[in-house]
Amino acid sequence: MGLFGQSKKKLYKEGHHLVQLAEKVINYRSDVIGEQAVASIRQDQQALIDALTAKPMQDADVQRCMKNLDTCLKPHGGTIYPVTFLSENIEMVLVAAILAIGVRSFFLQPFKIPTNSMYPTYAGMTGEAYPLGEGAPSKAGQLFRLITKGASHYVVDAPASGRVEVQVAYGRDATGEPIAQVPYEIVSGKKFLVLSTQKRRYTFVVNGQPLHVEVPLDFDLTPIVAQSFFPNAGDINQVAIQDIGKHQVLRRNANQAILLSDNSVTQGEPALDFDILTGDMLFVDRFSYNFFRPEVGDPFVFRTNQIEGLRAADGTPDDKYYIKRLVGLPGDTLEVKPPVLYRNGEPITGADAFEKNFNREDLYPGYSYMGWMTAGTTETVPTGYFYAMGDNSPFSYDSRGWGSNAMSTPYAFEDKRAGLPVNFVPEKEVVGKAVFIFYPLTHRWGLAE
Repeated sequence: MGLFGQSKKKLYKEGHHLVQLAEKVINYRSDVIGEQAVASIRQDQQALIDALTAKPMQDADVQRCMKNLDTCLKPHGGTIYPVTFLSENIEMVLVAAILAIGVRSFFLQPFKIPTNSMYPTYAGMTGEAYPLGEGAPSKAGQLFRLITKGASHYVVDAPASGRVEVQVAYGRDATGEPIAQVPYEIVSGKKFLVLSTQKRRYTFVVNGQPLHVEVPLDFDLTPIVAQSFFPNAGDINQVAIQDIGKHQVLRRNANQAILLSDNSVTQGEPALDFDILTGDMLFVDRFSYNFFRPEVGDPFVFRTNQIEGLRAADGTPDDKYYIKRLVGLPGDTLEVKPPVLYRNGEPITGADAFEKNFNREDLYPGYSYMGWMTAGTTETVPTGYFYAMGDNSPFSYDSRGWGSNAMSTPYAFEDKRAGLPVNFVPEKEVVGKAVFIFYPLTHRWGLAE
């Protein structure tokens, strides 16, 4: 059995444990095994107790009583006895699970940055394109990048030889400036090979053959397209707006254009070769805000289901978790004068990101207008709410814009006009404060700013 040790101390411990197991069998299975079996177990259990408590304890008597009790328990123990790994550790596993859930619910919750609205403070998913035929990492290199940076490698082969037709759609950004984007459709896909999820599907054409590229729903392939198909241009805006005359255009109107890539691809060879790097993963402190009020400058996480300006056109809540910078407390008045954000008439303070945005340094772009926050307008935060903005101001959809589109959210637009708080974060929906970036292993690893 491996049950009987040599030393008295070990023998006593094992005997005592067997007495406890016998008690557990009786408590859990007495209605199944019947009174006669219970009586037999009790008899052998008491004999072992007597042997263990004898002065002095006789090893031979203890071992004999343990064997008798073991023989009695085996036909009646069910899943409790003989001891298996599962039966021995199930309680420990359950306790560990309960503790983990408790820690997540009340103390520290992991959170993954989905987008780049807080860049460069935190990074969402980003892409890195490799020049075709060169630069792509080996299998070992891919594994290393996966472990350290969360990089997933994508290779898409060309269905035919020739130049790639790239469709771009024209629109305007939050400041009203013209922008170009590569359009996509949302399709069903698999995550980890078994879990259902949604993905973005981008479609290109090579010599009449479609070239499909599917990526995670939150990932924008547009920068990869610019780097891969127009390697001498800066970005898709430069390709499709600023320098469009330098590229071959098949069709163009006010809403879209179809361009030919600068390079040709070869059938069966990679047409796109790139990595998607995971967004930063951090811990959110859910505990402190139970005792201390959130402060201006905090990177805070909140739930969006009670923000009216984020509801769908049919009124369905946008039930997600966002991370933004807290820039306004109840009663504060906010105003943007690019690149500076003013709070109560003074340049806002409370976080390094504020000053870096003012100076447009270290990749911080400065604060810009959007939605409700236009030139000369101010926003006053109502009681019971906070104002949230992203550090990547021109590309952050936040309190400045929620509910400001009269076409997509007409009800929210009208409620805002009536003075209702459609674009503010309710205090009760705040989850906690970002405290530590634990993955991936980049220069941002460490305490969250």
